[in-house]
Amino acid sequence: MLYFFDSRDGPTLTRDDVGVELAGVEAARSMATRSLVDLVRDKLPEAGRRELAIEVRDTDNNDLFKASLSFAVSDGGQRAGR
Repeated sequence: MLYFFDSRDGPTLTRDDVGVELAGVEAARSMATRSLVDLVRDKLPEAGRRELAIEVRDTDNNDLFKASLSFAVSDGGQRAGR
């Protein structure tokens, strides 16, 4: 089956217009997870806060599932007990 892996960086969606032929939904889930890790590697050094996702759809344009990550780096501050 053909699956499409769209990437989301905050409000910006980049659609996959090519797709990948995979054996089934479990293979698509695995690929979505690996794709999200690659997206994180590419994007995280750029900012202190990011909402990233890989959104998977089928050839009928049905949304199947999403792998997502929310990441934030904040300035230091007072920790309890210090």
